[in-house]
Amino acid sequence: MPAAPITDYHEAVRDAAKAAIQAALDAAAYPVPVAVLDDPESDLAKTVSMPAVVVFCVGPEQDRPEMSTNARDGVGLTVGVAGVWAGVTSGSGTPRVPTPTAFRRLVRTTFNNQRLAGVPEVGWCEVSDLGPVFDKDSPAFQKLAVGLAVTAVGRWPRTDA
Repeated sequence: MPAAPITDYHEAVRDAAKAAIQAALDAAAYPVPVAVLDDPESDLAKTVSMPAVVVFCVGPEQDRPEMSTNARDGVGLTVGVAGVWAGVTSGSGTPRVPTPTAFRRLVRTTFNNQRLAGVPEVGWCEVSDLGPVFDKDSPAFQKLAVGLAVTAVGRWPRTDA
C-alpha cells in the first residue's frame, strides 16, 4: 500500500528542519538534543530539559508568487529554530553548547539558500531573525539564547478546501 500523501506541509517542514539541525549539531560536536514543540511558550518548561534546541511552527504561511505555477501555489512556511539554555553553560561538567554567534552561523549555514531534505516541494530556505519569542512575564524569560526563523519557500499542491 502506498504511503499516504503529506497534507500538513508546515509540520513536514518543521520535522525536516529538526532533522537537519540535529545533524548539523552532531557534526559540530555539540551534544545538544533537538525537540519539536507545538506551543513553545507553554511546552518549553514542561517537556524540554536544558540545554536544548527547539523547533516549532511560526505564524501564517506567506504568499510567494515568484514560486507559483499553473498547478501549484508558491508559499513560504516558517519554523522557528531556537537555542535555549539556562544557568551555567560553561565549566567542567556542563554540556558543550554553541555560543549565540556560533549557533546563528550554524543555522544560517544549514538552511540559508539551501533545499530542505525530506520535503521535495521546498525550493530554498531563507533565514532571518526570529525576534523575541517569550515576553518578560513568561516563566521561560531569559532562557532563550537565540532564535532564528527559517522560511521554506516552495511550490505546494493546491487544494480545494
